Amino acid sequence: MNNLENACLLSCERWVDTFEKEIPEHTFSKEHNEKMKSLLSDNLIKYKPKLSKKTLKFILIAAIILSLAITVFATAKPAFEKYSFNKYSDHSEYEVLAPKKKAKKVKSLTVNYIPEDFEKTEIDESDYMFMYRYEKNDEFFYIEKIQLGGTTSINTEKYGSEKIKIGSLDAIYYQPEINIGGLLFNNSEYVYIVCGNISKEELVDVAQNIDNIL
Repeated sequence: MNNLENACLLSCERWVDTFEKEIPEHTFSKEHNEKMKSLLSDNLIKYKPKLSKKTLKFILIAAIILSLAITVFATAKPAFEKYSFNKYSDHSEYEVLAPKKKAKKVKSLTVNYIPEDFEKTEIDESDYMFMYRYEKNDEFFYIEKIQLGGTTSINTEKYGSEKIKIGSLDAIYYQPEINIGGLLFNNSEYVYIVCGNISKEELVDVAQNIDNIL
């Protein structure tokens, strides 16, 4: 349950706590009962269920949860676009199968996690792609943020690739060389590559903290 749901439920409970312990019984007027006889039986008219404070609280909470669930379902969008991943003898090609629409220009790249002691050593920015490279002694990694609409080629000639998850995103983990790994994925707006000679776990940690994609 997220913070919004918790806040709504807490507010609901506090509101219900202000109610009287027992809801007063309401007596319908004679005129009302006469008019309702044609629609309802006498037994239904005489039956006036009482709802306790606890029962009312559960009903209200259930209604709020249902309302939130419907809202989330109606507004949610896929975390990533479907893609094709075709393997050839010396490389593989990744293409996002998004509906035909104008691709967004790349305007920024936010990296919220950098492994300890790594420093940015290279920057390449354009409307099509942003690339940042980081180094520490003999270790390195780089991050690419690429505009949708093209085909991305990666080297999988010797070591192949596998599908993994980065949070809710589908990703491809590949090895262009024996001591180098890479991640390739999209968030429905851009394609991302995180590649270097750091561990697979560190690559995933970096990927999870790009542009607040998760």
